[in-house]
Amino acid sequence: MIDERTLFSPDMTMSYSLSDRDGYTCLWARRVDPVTKRPVGEPRPIHHSHVGSRLRITGFAVGRDRIFFGLAETTGNVWLANWSGSVSDTTRSM
Repeated sequence: MIDERTLFSPDMTMSYSLSDRDGYTCLWARRVDPVTKRPVGEPRPIHHSHVGSRLRITGFAVGRDRIFFGLAETTGNVWLANWSGSVSDTTRSM
C-alpha cells in the first residue's frame, strides 16, 4: 500500500492522499486531530478510480469546500494490416 502526495484541508482538520490501498489508485481522506495534528481513525474513500487501468488520477488540489482532481484516460488500439510484400516509392520525382 502506497500513499502518495498528502495534502491538508485549509483548516488542517482533514488530510487527503492518493492511495492504492484497495488495489486501485483512489483519493482518500482521513480526519486530523486539531490539537495533536495526528491522523484519527481509518482513511475513507473520497473518489474511486476502478475502471480497470483506463482511468487514473493525475493530481489533486484541496480548497476550502472543494477538491479538484484531474483524470487521465489511457486507451490503445491494435491495428492489423495485410502485407502484400511490395513497397512503392512515393518520394520519386516525376
